[in-house]
Amino acid sequence: MFQTQSTWPRWLVLIGLFTSFVTAAANATDQSGILQAAELGDLSQYRQLKAQGADLNALDGRGYTLLHLATQAGNQELVGEILDDGVSMTAGGRSVAGLLVPAPSPLALAAEKKDWSMAALLLERGADPNVSMPHDIRSVGLYLIDNPGLVPTALLDKLSIDPDFEQSGRTTMLGHALETGDPEMAERYLSRGASMERVANGSIFLACAIDMPFERYQRMVSRVLNATSNDRRFLDGCLLGAVTGDHSDRVADLLQRGAPVKNALLRNNGWNTMPLETAIEYKRFGIAIQLINAGARSDFKHLSHWKIMDQLTDAMEKDSPDSQSQEVALLLLRQPTIISADSLTHPYAARSIDRLGQSKDQAIRNAAHNMVLLDRTSMQRIPLPD
Repeated sequence: MFQTQSTWPRWLVLIGLFTSFVTAAANATDQSGILQAAELGDLSQYRQLKAQGADLNALDGRGYTLLHLATQAGNQELVGEILDDGVSMTAGGRSVAGLLVPAPSPLALAAEKKDWSMAALLLERGADPNVSMPHDIRSVGLYLIDNPGLVPTALLDKLSIDPDFEQSGRTTMLGHALETGDPEMAERYLSRGASMERVANGSIFLACAIDMPFERYQRMVSRVLNATSNDRRFLDGCLLGAVTGDHSDRVADLLQRGAPVKNALLRNNGWNTMPLETAIEYKRFGIAIQLINAGARSDFKHLSHWKIMDQLTDAMEKDSPDSQSQEVALLLLRQPTIISADSLTHPYAARSIDRLGQSKDQAIRNAAHNMVLLDRTSMQRIPLPD
């Protein structure tokens, strides 16, 4: 069947494929020998194959180099020799669907096995300590600092360990301390130079929103503010968290510490919502009273006053006559309010004005009739629509 002229090209192709396969297999054998030596930690075999010209840049199917394999084998002498032979700490990786997937750091592999003497060797030879610690959110360097005695202190002192290290999609350790309400951890990382600028807004918010004893909350807030010279973003976010978490004692404490509650437009507030807006939305009317008495206003955005009044009138229709929602409404109605004249045509405004005028409470009706509205541009008084 292989003797006709038309089949020769196909047969030649098969021969070529077979030859390529044999060649590739031979190369794979050459690589597998040196890889196996490293995996077994066999220094003698490694030296023999190296002398025969084996490829020192060989990779296994995972993209691991000889250094990765020798590190896992735990042979420090072999690891030292592989490094002397020029294998890089950062080499390795494999292609998956056309994308390069980097190999883990040899230091991370040593840390995963808790082989701290190997970790010390790699660090002495220049390994970057700012790599992810397996099964942890810290870097290997931060893990070593938090667990003294695993490697020599003199070695740790020479390393450049980033206190703001963060894994992809995770927070920094300072952010983690805030999220979990751990004042001692927060102080520890602040003392190492961790930056509040690297902490996400959400971590600051959670610091004062989560449940914890008041004394513990105070310790954490005090330590952060002392270390950051009363960081305004922290105060802003912490107050917002305390309001959302319905912690009136923390709100009082933060207001006493100087947490600002004034108009967001004037303060260039970096948050999406203001504490008073949040208090009204979540019906934290007692906290809303605290905020208003501290200077909070309802006119911090274009329609914010009318949105808040719409929520308050809705609450007053459903609550008992002596509820705190009425007290909040009276406090706001008695404040001169800065608005845009065109906001009066918005449904929030029309509905609020109508409800206030028909309130069952005489004090509410009087306050609504006498409310002072000032044009945001001219600061002239705007009459209520008929």
